Amino acid sequence: EDVPPPADAAPAPPEHRDKLPLDVRLALLNLAGDQELLQEVLSAFLEMLPRQREELQLACSSINVSRLGEIAHSLKGSASNVCAEPVRGLAARVEELVRNGEGSAAVSLVPELEQHLARFQQSASEWIRDCGVRHA
Repeated sequence: EDVPPPADAAPAPPEHRDKLPLDVRLALLNLAGDQELLQEVLSAFLEMLPRQREELQLACSSINVSRLGEIAHSLKGSASNVCAEPVRGLAARVEELVRNGEGSAAVSLVPELEQHLARFQQSASEWIRDCGVRHA
């Protein structure tokens, strides 16, 4: 059963809507240009992503706000590591709302977070695939 967003739900900050799902240039700068390391980090994130997305939905459907905050915190850290700013920013917002006792507002942001996770997943998968093609 879907939880409808409350009328007073806080919208996601607009700065997260227009950014690239993955800033490869910045991620490579943070990793001293090591493409193989970035591939490994992205692959690890992509590997755990389906389970985290499932847990997000479960936390929302069971209205387990504290679990939602934990998942958002984990996603924020993982996204920060790979310069996935839209996911990081929105996950940070969900975490902040949970911490401030605004669980219904946090739950209302999960569909947008899911959209950003899907965009990130596609972008990261394409980058990894393209790297493999260039090195073949």
